[in-house]
Amino acid sequence: MKTEEQAIGFTPGMLFTNGYVAGNTLHVAGQQGPDSDSRVTRWGKIPLPEIKARAVELWLSGLNLAPKSRSNIRMMLSVIFEYAMWAELIPVDRNPMELVRVKNVSKPGRKARTMRLDEFHRLCEKAH
Repeated sequence: MKTEEQAIGFTPGMLFTNGYVAGNTLHVAGQQGPDSDSRVTRWGKIPLPEIKARAVELWLSGLNLAPKSRSNIRMMLSVIFEYAMWAELIPVDRNPMELVRVKNVSKPGRKARTMRLDEFHRLCEKAH
């Protein structure tokens, strides 16, 4: 595990600039303009131990983005915390992003059930 001094100085931005989270970016689709980068990089230079769930939730709720986009940003921050714990950059503990709630985002529904053959035949009979 990294020393406390190293963990305190570790930021989400370091993961992206050093390529630790390959293939993932904090890009918000459809957002253009002078403040779009600040929305995405708000937490980039803040040491991980200083990023608090309540502050993230309040920040996300104030963004003029679709709920799904806000949820995607929360998920990316969650991935950053998970990676940092896995890489022993911060102590293994509860991911603070699990506490962050994004309103109006649908939860995954029930798992689809495969239709049995007899059910399929009955459906076909009713259709004709």
